[in-house]
Amino acid sequence: MKQIFSFIYFLLLQTCVFSVYSQEDADLLVADDNSDIYTFSMSKDDKLLYYATGNEFFIYSLLDRVEQKSIEIHLNSPVTSICMEAGCNNVFLGTKSGKVFCYSIDLGKLVFEKDLKSGSINALALTSDSRFLLSGCENGMVYKHSVTDTDVTEVLFQHYGAVTSIEISPAKQLIAIASGDGTISLFSDQAFEVLERLFVKNEWVRMVMFNDFKGQLLSLGDGGKLYEWKITDDNKARLNAGKRVSGNWLLSLDIGADGQIECWGGLDHLLQVRTQFGTYKQKLKGPVLKTNFVEQSSSDIIIACLILGKGIYMVPVKDMKFKSIFN
Repeated sequence: MKQIFSFIYFLLLQTCVFSVYSQEDADLLVADDNSDIYTFSMSKDDKLLYYATGNEFFIYSLLDRVEQKSIEIHLNSPVTSICMEAGCNNVFLGTKSGKVFCYSIDLGKLVFEKDLKSGSINALALTSDSRFLLSGCENGMVYKHSVTDTDVTEVLFQHYGAVTSIEISPAKQLIAIASGDGTISLFSDQAFEVLERLFVKNEWVRMVMFNDFKGQLLSLGDGGKLYEWKITDDNKARLNAGKRVSGNWLLSLDIGADGQIECWGGLDHLLQVRTQFGTYKQKLKGPVLKTNFVEQSSSDIIIACLILGKGIYMVPVKDMKFKSIFN
């Protein structure tokens, strides 16, 4: 099943068109039948969108709806993960071919390149002190790269299945690594010690994310379940709930800036938002590969959604179908 989905995934993305959409207007960012966009990233202030296609890396202003900058990149492989350095001085790109690249945003030049020979780089994350870059790979390996000394690369951990997600909690000083072997590994952010292994039954863990406001760790499974783990004061994880929220694989997850709103999507084409007052739902035009909140104001929250074979759409939460918990 995994191999069949991967084949469809890469085949469709070879012919996708990348666009930003709202109900008022439709802004086409990339009109290229050969575009190969697998992921995107956003600045912490929600003003900039980062993506790569073909031989270029783009910085796009969501406020002005214009391309702010582009950098020529010649990676010979689609970008599967993006990580921005604090201050946006450098961008780290992981590719399907197993290479990690670092480009200077200011200079528009390559800083360093590493060939991990590990299959697709599915996840990249910077430690909270920005001293190390973590790379999660298709073969289960997790590497730790020194940002200041580019010659230093160490093996941090190895999962039995593909690494799918790496998330870091500055508040808890924790690193969470999700894998296709059905487990989540918790590390200390500074000492890099394994603190705990969380087992999520016999299914892939597609995504993991911290909600520091609630002291939680959320994860998505192939069974359409959303798991919630409570992080205790001694950095132990206790399973609070595991609820089926989808009839198919869940692939994407994000948490709002105040920790009170969450969204997720997957193969069933359904974008879902959960708040303390109720839930919002909207059927989109394909599987939802990635979601990211764009919180322009408390009354104007938008979700950037990467749709398989379609592109990236901007979905206003206020226009989604709402169901109150009080009904």
